Amino acid sequence: MWPQSCSSPAAPKSMPQSAKSQNPAPLLTTADCISESPARDRCPAVKRPPLHCTSCSPPSTPPKLSHNPQSAAMSLLTRLPESCDHCAACCRCTPIPPFQPGEEAALNVPPELLEPVRQRIRLDQHFDLLPCVWLDPVTLKCRHYHLRPQACRDFQIGSDLCLLSRDDAGIR
Repeated sequence: MWPQSCSSPAAPKSMPQSAKSQNPAPLLTTADCISESPARDRCPAVKRPPLHCTSCSPPSTPPKLSHNPQSAAMSLLTRLPESCDHCAACCRCTPIPPFQPGEEAALNVPPELLEPVRQRIRLDQHFDLLPCVWLDPVTLKCRHYHLRPQACRDFQIGSDLCLLSRDDAGIR
């Protein structure tokens, strides 16, 4: 899983080739990659959030933060949704109701309601972020709300996942 050594030099890509050859960076060892040493940050095998690539694009300007805490808090509060009406962001990218094994039996979901779920699974093995088969595209409400899985029942309005789903769906 971990490379025996990483061939990633510590010198930035934007440095001229002549400067790289004069001061070659040492190769990283497996110990560097899996330890908490400063060299770990240079290892390409270490998973970390992506930053911008200086060789591909210029750095983006960071967003300007308000120095007024009340203004920042009000801005955040205005983003919090008050209801799920006309939203369905969480259902728009969940292709099937997210039942846990055996949950549909415990909820006594009729077999005819599960058939569209089975068809979706057979037809779309990649789950290309299609809407849930139980989502009514006109009303944006669950057709079988009273039979919805526990994951749907537990999904909290205004939670981080809710806000991410709303952002992904372009809902403000």
